[in-house]
Amino acid sequence: MTKPVEDFAAVLSEFISRTAHRFAQNPAAPGLPDAGEMDAYERVKRELAALLATPHDAFERILDCLNSAFVADGSAIHALCCNRVPCNAVLAEHPTVQVDEPLGSAASSRPIPPSRDAGSQVHGGFSVGALGLINGVVESATGRRVAVQWSDDAPSRMLGFVEYHPPAPLGASVPEER
Repeated sequence: MTKPVEDFAAVLSEFISRTAHRFAQNPAAPGLPDAGEMDAYERVKRELAALLATPHDAFERILDCLNSAFVADGSAIHALCCNRVPCNAVLAEHPTVQVDEPLGSAASSRPIPPSRDAGSQVHGGFSVGALGLINGVVESATGRRVAVQWSDDAPSRMLGFVEYHPPAPLGASVPEER
């Protein structure tokens, strides 16, 4: 259990204990909470707010949610992550939503195929997928990004979701994992 969860569990336990004690003394008319019980209640509120505001815990909950959705219906989640829809340049300029650049642009190393559809031309060739949108929300809330984990075998299979770590620049040494 993480420290914020342990802190919350401790103060919640104290609050429940104080409240149960008051009700046990006089179940018919338990009366108003005493100062100690109100203090315990205020600490429960503060610890819960701290727990919910902790970006690390929020990010872990997001990963858990995405991975449980993948376990529930891997085919649907795979399709959502692999498909893109055309979007405009305004969305492409969003600070956290991840958008694919048009084929053949300076940011893209892929050539423009001759069969580009008219919808892509209207939208400037930009496209966005579910993961790009999810990362827009996740990064703005936690400062971190989600990535799809793929198998190394061929054909590659989607394995679930992990935290995104940018690749090291070419030629840079990669620190060994401990």
